[in-house]
Amino acid sequence: MAISGHPLMFTDDSAAEYVESTALRRYSGAFVFNGEIRSVNFQARDRDEAVKIAQSWNVGVKSEILNSPEKASKGASVACEAYSLKEACHLLGGVSAVTVYRWVIQKKLSRVPGIRKVLITRQSILRCVGEKS
Repeated sequence: MAISGHPLMFTDDSAAEYVESTALRRYSGAFVFNGEIRSVNFQARDRDEAVKIAQSWNVGVKSEILNSPEKASKGASVACEAYSLKEACHLLGGVSAVTVYRWVIQKKLSRVPGIRKVLITRQSILRCVGEKS
């Protein structure tokens, strides 16, 4: 609660409550630097803002970083071993989805087998980026 009704003056406890209620969410992103996939963590108010920030930095948004131990144990902090089609396009320098599909057919990229969703393996992206440089 604000002190003396003033909206910008807080006690220590009320300041913590205010910060929690207006807290920014944490997101992780990925980008390619010198042929290697790197990660970056940043804060945004919501997913839309995270996407805008990531686009301005030329970074792909991987996921929201979850704080609770139960959610974190479900893989939020585990390194990504496969990327969605959109993430792969971004990591490969902004190529089109058609190009990624073509490279999968030509065996330049590998997808995760046995599932309907197209997930491109991290190793094949690193291999492809290494060939380009």
